[in-house]
Amino acid sequence: MGIGVILRKTGFVLSKYAPEILTYGGVVTMVAGTVVACKQTPKAIQIMDEAKTNLEAIKATNEEAEKNGGQLARTDANGTTTMISYSKQDYQKDLTIQHVNNAKALAKTYALPAALLIGGAACVLGGHGILRKRNAVAIATLGSVMEGFRKYRSNVIADLGEVADKKYRFGLPAPKKVETVNAETGEVTEEVVDPKGFADLPEADPRYLMYNRATCPEMYKGNLLADLTALKSAQCQCNDYLKMYGHLSVNRAREIIGAYAIPEGCDNGWVIDGKGDGYVDFTLFNRDDGSVKGWVMELADENQGIPIEFNIDGNIKALLARPRNAR
Repeated sequence: MGIGVILRKTGFVLSKYAPEILTYGGVVTMVAGTVVACKQTPKAIQIMDEAKTNLEAIKATNEEAEKNGGQLARTDANGTTTMISYSKQDYQKDLTIQHVNNAKALAKTYALPAALLIGGAACVLGGHGILRKRNAVAIATLGSVMEGFRKYRSNVIADLGEVADKKYRFGLPAPKKVETVNAETGEVTEEVVDPKGFADLPEADPRYLMYNRATCPEMYKGNLLADLTALKSAQCQCNDYLKMYGHLSVNRAREIIGAYAIPEGCDNGWVIDGKGDGYVDFTLFNRDDGSVKGWVMELADENQGIPIEFNIDGNIKALLARPRNAR
């Protein structure tokens, strides 16, 4: 393997793990900067003490000059005393020079830890920026895939009907013929068994909810017509909430139905003027007249429950961040 190939592979791996490398490296760098800053603190305290001493000496010199009418008595090495002028301007100049020297000394003392802290913070922010860009690409890709899947399902419904779509969607097993042989007479009877299989709905997926006694113990009645009436009322409440606030989370919809919240339901939901349908649909009722869809009466099971598939728009935080028309 040539050196060029090795370098390209190394660059690819570094690019792949750039967010982790930048984040962890930034944290380590900031910790190192903090440690160095702590080690430099005694030196900084010494500088501040010296600066305090020098400022007090300058202040004392100014007070002496004020007592002598702006003159200072100075004795040289030969013992000769002379009077020199020391004005307010000289006092301010000495103060300025001392403050500048103090700042330079402190800046030099904390230059390395400051550079480490700033560099570490820049690395963490850089890793966060890369993750944000990747998340944006992932959300856009997911939106494209979902749009293609919606078109695929609409074609299935147009050709084979909603019952076939639900069976394919949820992986429901096909009805089976079961033969029973009477041991005494030898008579063979056939019985068609149509297993539902809706219990396999993914519980963590924010798009689905199995409405039954386990998930909605307070609202579920176990009577298909009564439960469908309650779900239609809940769907209307969700749409009223969506119109009032402009957005609705899956967990809020699940709360209205009487179901428990899920972590994935916090960020996913509906936005009134996003790129979705603009309304909450449990996919149980016809939108034109509100009647129950045929597949529900054929596939739903009172003992197992009613499968709900939310027509969520996607991540509502990402959708709300986009420029939209006035709600």
